[in-house]
Amino acid sequence: MSWNLYLGGDLAPVLNALLTGDPQQIVQASTELWQSVLATNFELRAEAIADQIEFAQPELIGLQEAVVWRTGPLNPNESAMDVQFDFTEILLDELNERGMHYDVVAKTQGIDAELTGFTTLPNPSNPYGVLEDIRLTDRDVILARTDLPKSQLKLSNVQEENFDVALSVPGVFSVPRGWNSVDVKIRGKEFRLINTHLEIADFPQVQMAQAWELLSTAAATDMAVVILGDFNSSAVPGQPNDTPTYELLLGAGFRDTWEMTQVTEAFTCCQASDLRNESSIMDSRIDLVLVRGPLDVIDTDVVGEEQVDRTMQFADAPSGLWPSDHAGLLATLVLPSRQRGNQPFLFIESGASVVSTGNERGDEEVLVDGIEVKRPRAISLNAVDDLWQQAGRRRDVKLLGVEVPPLGLSFHEDEEADLLEWLGQRVSRPMSLTQF
Repeated sequence: MSWNLYLGGDLAPVLNALLTGDPQQIVQASTELWQSVLATNFELRAEAIADQIEFAQPELIGLQEAVVWRTGPLNPNESAMDVQFDFTEILLDELNERGMHYDVVAKTQGIDAELTGFTTLPNPSNPYGVLEDIRLTDRDVILARTDLPKSQLKLSNVQEENFDVALSVPGVFSVPRGWNSVDVKIRGKEFRLINTHLEIADFPQVQMAQAWELLSTAAATDMAVVILGDFNSSAVPGQPNDTPTYELLLGAGFRDTWEMTQVTEAFTCCQASDLRNESSIMDSRIDLVLVRGPLDVIDTDVVGEEQVDRTMQFADAPSGLWPSDHAGLLATLVLPSRQRGNQPFLFIESGASVVSTGNERGDEEVLVDGIEVKRPRAISLNAVDDLWQQAGRRRDVKLLGVEVPPLGLSFHEDEEADLLEWLGQRVSRPMSLTQF
């Protein structure tokens, strides 16, 4: 799973105020940012995000904008140290309350900036308000489940780096960004997971340079690779945030898991900065899970984008808050036990019918109930249902000579191991399912 948690407010007015050098504008912009952080209430939003994680139970999670907000008395010689909100710890507490066991595997620090603003606005009981230093520390974090034995999830070689290239105005501000990674072994299969947050689309040259650096560092390995995060580059030409970065990554051999599994587009960014817009206004897909190497995709899903995913209602937000200005992205992958070559393979998922079949080249002809599947290496669960509906019936089908029933009618999650073994025997190889 990948999810940008949203730091709680729009940084652009603060950066613009810094460019003016006007102390009054800087204090005003910093005050408005702090009030937005309070109003977008991450403690409440974390409950909604934890609900989605509890439902999906991914083994690994990449978080962006997992920030820490601190305040402190005005002091030019000391940094503010009083933690007001640590988004990672707040989310982990919510997960722990649900009996979900996750911990931080990797953490990369981005911008660490301190400004001055009113943390308490002037009011009748305090006509001068409270003017303090306000400190923002941005972090990108990888979480992993801690309740699985090492035979099912073993982690090693944690790396945490900042990009050499960063957006900056010398003497005014700098916005460092970076990546973190961990080598993962799941049931004997290995790959590298990379989590990143690239520069915004307004600065495409910086963003492209960071993507190049990512490819030449973390992704420069013979291992299978999964890169997830907020790339700030639209996967669809013509959408907002359209930059060359997405095509650069595909050109380096990565495959977009959404494109591999879905027949319709979806949006992951962005809701209004106050998170109170009644209907979703997301209009681009910039949050991605990309794969390279012997990793195949069963399904992907956008989460946190529907009305039912919003927080509880309260007086200032009668419809509740969106969990973040971004939606989360969930991907379910299959990790082959050995090199496949031209050996057939078959994917299934809980509650689903046949998902896909093919070979290493992806050129195996696939017929589902007599209807040809155009993407033999991966087809969405919804598309499978649509195929059966088009055929006007639900009946057994044969794929690669193996008779497979419409599993969605009777397959339950607790039968997963037995069914995987059954399929493995018939296609001569063991199989496993993993969610990210």
